Amino acid sequence: MGLNLWLSSLIVVAAVAIAITLMLSIRRRAPAGGFFSDSDRAAGVFGVVGTAFSVLLAFVIFLAFETYTSADEQSAREADSVIDQFEIAELFAPADRDLVQSELVCYGRSVVRDEWGRMRDGDQSDVVEGWTIQLDQAVEAAQLSSARQETAFDKFFDETIEREAGRRGRLEEAHGVVPAPMWFILILGAGCVLGYILLFADSSERLVAQAALIGIVTALTVTSLLLVDFLDHPYRNKTGSIRPTSMERALATMDRGRHGDAGLCDQAGAPVAARSTSR
Repeated sequence: MGLNLWLSSLIVVAAVAIAITLMLSIRRRAPAGGFFSDSDRAAGVFGVVGTAFSVLLAFVIFLAFETYTSADEQSAREADSVIDQFEIAELFAPADRDLVQSELVCYGRSVVRDEWGRMRDGDQSDVVEGWTIQLDQAVEAAQLSSARQETAFDKFFDETIEREAGRRGRLEEAHGVVPAPMWFILILGAGCVLGYILLFADSSERLVAQAALIGIVTALTVTSLLLVDFLDHPYRNKTGSIRPTSMERALATMDRGRHGDAGLCDQAGAPVAARSTSR
């Protein structure tokens, strides 16, 4: 994860270095006073271009941030539902309780150790899907011998809807919300802003002032684009990316509360043996 942070920093530094090099190269050939005969008019045009790009960039950052926070909320929603189902299963008959709780543990393990990595590529896990199906089958086959167990069954079904909604929302956010045309416009806008600044090259200005002029704007622009990319892909293995912390806490809670280990899966959540669902 640290490597990605260093890579982002390297990209910013490289972009600033290239921009400053271009500015100083153009400055050598620029006339005294710059390329514009009317600097006030040129500054006014740049204000319009810069403002339009800033507004667009702010809107996209806000949209991407909404994706990031929604992904975190949905993963926490899913984990909370898993814990609730685990506790509700305590009301089932011992055999049904042990089976359902073990399958919930397997579900959580496969989310953390299989599906989370796949979400970085916008994919989902067949293993998690398999445990979802087995959980439904196990609950449907549960023996209900009291009104209390019937109430628990209804509540378990409600939490199933919540768990699936949380997972579905988590998977949807893995694809991001910034489409390719928007990226094209952002990159084009950044190019227009930086290119326009290069026209302010002035051989009569101090070298440091010219380097700072292009360097600061380049650093802010490139950093903003990297921020959009980071927020739009919340599950990448980078510093600050969303981790399966909520589900890991749920697994720790379930491991402490289980009555036994049915041995249905390994530590990665992969099934270790087929079982019959018939009663």
